[in-house]
Amino acid sequence: IVWTFGAMGFLHIPFTMVSMSAFPVLIGIGIDYAIQFHNRIDEEFTKGSSPMAAVIETVGHVSLPVMIALIITAMGFVSLLTSSVPMTRDFGLLCLVGLFLCYLSALFVGVSLLYMVEKRNCSRAKAKSENAAASGPKDTVIGGIIERVSDICIQRWRLVLAAALFLSMAGIYADTQVQVDTDFKNYVPQDLPPLIDFRHMSDIFGGTDTLDLIVQAGDITDPDTMHWMDEFCIYLKNSRDQVRGYDSVAASIKLANGGEIPWDQTQIRGLIEAIPASILSRQLDGHDTALIKLNVGQELTNLGAEGTDRLIKEIDKDIVWHQPPPGVSVRQTGDAVVMTTVIGALTTGRTEMTLLGLVLIFAVLLLIYRDLIKALLPVLPMLVVIGWMGGVMYLADMKYTPLTATLGALILGVGSEYAILMMERFYEELAKIGEPMEALKITARRIGSALIASGLTTVFGFAALISSPFLITNNFGSVTVLAIILALLTTFTVFVVLMYRMEIRRSAVENAKYELKKAFRLIAGRG
Repeated sequence: IVWTFGAMGFLHIPFTMVSMSAFPVLIGIGIDYAIQFHNRIDEEFTKGSSPMAAVIETVGHVSLPVMIALIITAMGFVSLLTSSVPMTRDFGLLCLVGLFLCYLSALFVGVSLLYMVEKRNCSRAKAKSENAAASGPKDTVIGGIIERVSDICIQRWRLVLAAALFLSMAGIYADTQVQVDTDFKNYVPQDLPPLIDFRHMSDIFGGTDTLDLIVQAGDITDPDTMHWMDEFCIYLKNSRDQVRGYDSVAASIKLANGGEIPWDQTQIRGLIEAIPASILSRQLDGHDTALIKLNVGQELTNLGAEGTDRLIKEIDKDIVWHQPPPGVSVRQTGDAVVMTTVIGALTTGRTEMTLLGLVLIFAVLLLIYRDLIKALLPVLPMLVVIGWMGGVMYLADMKYTPLTATLGALILGVGSEYAILMMERFYEELAKIGEPMEALKITARRIGSALIASGLTTVFGFAALISSPFLITNNFGSVTVLAIILALLTTFTVFVVLMYRMEIRRSAVENAKYELKKAFRLIAGRG
């Protein structure tokens, strides 16, 4: 964490309420990596290995799988860099830097400390070695439970896969109904005195929401332009119930001239010069840019994000229908337009980030393993979790924010780590034993408790965010805790089923190929 703070200064990563949420994430992931090394080195000590031999065996068998898990997690965060929301990009960059620093710390600092501690306790290690040859590594209670759960899931694999697929599809549909929250007032503690006073004032005096229109022309003081601005504002007030009033330089000129806008440009300029500077500065910038403010009261708050987006689009249609004079351009701007743009970036952007993360992770796994099954295995369960989380957010009435929009990429990156570590140990045991079911049981017993411990540390790291008084951070912590728990659940249920069934199918295909080649050789020999 200290290294990451230093890296923020070197890389000029700003410290925002989004980027600060990366530190509990890194605490969980960093401890996760350390646990994987600690679990294996402790297993080697239990076998009776010397401290040096245990370290060599641990680094040889664990550093590469954890590095692969790190790369896959990084691919999930790399997809965040494509977001059009700056805070999301900063969060992704900070997590990327922190990931590599966590790995280096666990590999060099963590393993070195374990070696030093064990070397000082040589007598205890010697006593262990005398009993280790007969007893071997000790199985934990949690490992036994995970073994039984995996065995039950494999026996009922059709039911497990069908239930997972159904819930995932239902969740993906429900995810389309989850709303997006871009109102910054909802991100801060709701009991802040200034926020309470602001809302109280709005209830008494009415809302102050506005929609802004920028009018640009070669010369705004042209009579045709001024008359168009006035007529268009009157049209909007009469045709749109949400528009309660308006403020523009044309309205000020009309008021100063007894209710009419003159058709003489010189007279218009004279009236503009008579307008107080405090008012004119909010309506006109030089002679080529003017601002129209449409007063909509509290309508933007009442309409919500989707309703505001529809209103903005309707006004855009009104601009096209009520065509401005030649050479005059009109476009909407202001907080409301920015909000709808952010909503679009979060809704479409989060889907794109998730798909990009999926493609990157699959491509990297395929490049590393050069095996289609091994590349697919860690990804498929995480797609199930993404679907489940959409359903959870819908049922819990949660909303997407700039932080929770990263959820899909986060699940792919962090959640697939557990699947990769379990898959690596499974194939290590399979190479020794040759029987998939027995290899799976040993894997569940030996690495199950370590994965649970790793998952819980990550969960507690994210759970620290729940205590935040800022709702955007609190919401992110709650959602991510649920996502990690579901990722662990799928690792020990859906993932083990897929891994076992695919390996059985591969063995059957390879045996069939072998028998076919053998038959061809016999036929060729007889011929």
